[in-house]
Amino acid sequence: MNPELLIVGIFCLLVFVPLGQSVRVNLPEFNDPLLGQLIVSQKKFPFLTLKQDPDLAHVFPTDTQINEIKKAVGGQGNFNRLRAKRQSGGEIDIPDPSFGFDWFEKFQKFLGKFLKFEFSYEILNSTIVDHGSLPFDRIKQDAYFKAMVIEKDMYQPYLEKEFSPRMRNLTAGEKPWLPAEKLIQEMKECLYFKYGSASDEDFQYDKETGGTMVYYKVTCMKLNDMYYVGISTYDNTFTLHDIERLEKIQKGWSLLGFKRHKEEIRRWFEKRYVTLDDLKKLLDYIMRNFAARIRLEYQQYLEASNAPENQGR
Repeated sequence: MNPELLIVGIFCLLVFVPLGQSVRVNLPEFNDPLLGQLIVSQKKFPFLTLKQDPDLAHVFPTDTQINEIKKAVGGQGNFNRLRAKRQSGGEIDIPDPSFGFDWFEKFQKFLGKFLKFEFSYEILNSTIVDHGSLPFDRIKQDAYFKAMVIEKDMYQPYLEKEFSPRMRNLTAGEKPWLPAEKLIQEMKECLYFKYGSASDEDFQYDKETGGTMVYYKVTCMKLNDMYYVGISTYDNTFTLHDIERLEKIQKGWSLLGFKRHKEEIRRWFEKRYVTLDDLKKLLDYIMRNFAARIRLEYQQYLEASNAPENQGR
């Protein structure tokens, strides 16, 4: 075949695709440490939803996830319809990606304001604490934040079918520190109030093995038959610097008027108990690092919340 004719044919095919014809793309999937496998929602594009129960609940994608979705549907400005293939198999129709992203802007603005309400201005704009300035030898942190929107009629089924069993399984397995029953109870409380926010922390310390601090917060509000939920958890294990001890030991002898003295210094380290000042420094470190993660993962939302009401991104 003549190469020139082939090129012309491909060009014509691309240019003259009917506007209503679907274009095939591959959609990304994401593994969430608390919620499980997430896929792009067909019903509320570009929200994420649970792979095992699509559209039972919808999860706000992070900046990285939004960018991956946009990359996957790279021609969203040119097509009215996409035929999207999931990584795990199966296909869905996305009626109009451009409209979906425009529609999503109001949710970005809302979540940005929600984040500023959840985490104070001082926290969101704080700098990261230098680890070397802290009285800790080791700090290991497992921080997490997710925001969801759930239709009123789907809220209880989501709790019973997905959230409660998954939290209990995580606590029994890979995340034994997770306060599953407290999280479940706080999520249930959302059914009875238009707005609610609850947080708690658990602290344990042993001077030989170190300490553990677990914190969680659940915030929910009901607006227009929709529940908006924010879940924050973090687990921190740490050990304190040992206390250095020094002891001077005088040694010597005396014989027939002759004397000799020698001073030795004995050095050792002791484990110590945590103080209130240590805990304040640890909490400050935790919150500043948590805020840095929010800024990294939800910067587009924070920026959207600053835009005037009549202005898009």
